[in-house]
Amino acid sequence: MVFSFRAIFAAGTGELCSPAICTCMPSKDSPYTPEQNGMIERFFKTLKEECVWLHRFRDRDHAFAEIAAWLDRYHAERPHSALGYLTPNEYREQLAA
Repeated sequence: MVFSFRAIFAAGTGELCSPAICTCMPSKDSPYTPEQNGMIERFFKTLKEECVWLHRFRDRDHAFAEIAAWLDRYHAERPHSALGYLTPNEYREQLAA
């Protein structure tokens, strides 16, 4: 799954959620447990550890810029074990070939 900047921040609200991510969330009928949504939970853990917790954001625009830069690195430079230690961009190119 490729996460985009717009998918992480709800348009205009600055909240870390959007329909693209909320569709991965468990339904309201079942109690919330991280086990129901492991992939998105792992992504947010990585986002927090590698970006959010390392910055003291001045404002929402600064947060958007830093997280967008991190997402670019996440897709272009960071290998993922689930993708055979390829970056998401490399994996996508390999699938397209």
